[in-house]
Amino acid sequence: MTKAFQKAALACSLATFLAAGFAQEKQQAPEGASLPADDPFPAFPPTPARKAPNSSPDLPKLVVGERWFYRLSPHRMNACNPSGASTFSVVVQSVGDDGVTLKRGSREIRLNSSLGELQEVNSTRNVQDTFNFPIVPGKKWEQRMLVNSQINGPLRTDLTCEHGPLEKVSVPAGEFEAYRFVCKGQWTNLTFGNSDSATYTYWYSPEVKNFVKIEVLTWFRGSYCADHETVLLKFTQP
Repeated sequence: MTKAFQKAALACSLATFLAAGFAQEKQQAPEGASLPADDPFPAFPPTPARKAPNSSPDLPKLVVGERWFYRLSPHRMNACNPSGASTFSVVVQSVGDDGVTLKRGSREIRLNSSLGELQEVNSTRNVQDTFNFPIVPGKKWEQRMLVNSQINGPLRTDLTCEHGPLEKVSVPAGEFEAYRFVCKGQWTNLTFGNSDSATYTYWYSPEVKNFVKIEVLTWFRGSYCADHETVLLKFTQP
């Protein structure tokens, strides 16, 4: 394996880390295998029928103790998707006038009062504004995602996003009315200069105050790199 190929694989793997955000915290299972019986997030029954689903496009009010359980599944196995299916959870740890703190595994994530993720990489501060409330189908905005690696250095992804329509989407947690967001742009490794395309598609459900499904597709040198989806398994409230 040449040194150039190693750098390319590392850069592509880092793009996957950005998409997953917290892949280090997940539990892994080999491709085609089910998660072990003692997995902390086993298969959940469908969410019971709900009354008057919430379709509000406005900023939701998060509550301490609310928790989302997700499963991430790669569509193909390659250098960018070296692992099989995995699970993780996100929980609201604190809520204040200045924002919200979430826990994803051992990671603490800070959100501002608009639920934009506060990021800092190499003294560069950034707000990852994935939601851009209130939701207005057809509205477009720019967002930037940053992540830092001790091996590869900083990675930046610049995207143009657009709010889409309210539509029905089915995931293991049940069927939800969700707004579809599509974000397209470029990821760039700021150390090696590698760069290529990225597309993120999100389905946000006002009923669970978060995404119920995320699809990520990135490219490297014109070929597929990261290619996976994340779906909601269960949403619980205190």
